[in-house]
Amino acid sequence: MRTVLMLVAGWTSIAMGVLLLPLPTPLGLPLFLVGAGLLLMVSPTLRAWFKQWRRGHRPASDTLLRFERLLPKWLRDTLDKTHP
Repeated sequence: MRTVLMLVAGWTSIAMGVLLLPLPTPLGLPLFLVGAGLLLMVSPTLRAWFKQWRRGHRPASDTLLRFERLLPKWLRDTLDKTHP
């Protein structure tokens, strides 16, 4: 049940983030990132895809590592699981 709720919350947050992204308020990107973090926590398939993406996009992966210390612990742990 928890997994289903996390999936619903993640996809809802991503959808709302995409809708709010073009607006002048800075809410779209944080909502998108929180949704992506939730999905990465519960989806092994998405985690494997993101790990592969990070392998192919080293500069972006290095940027994530630099900002990792600013993230909440749950998101840091999730990103650590996707480190190439």
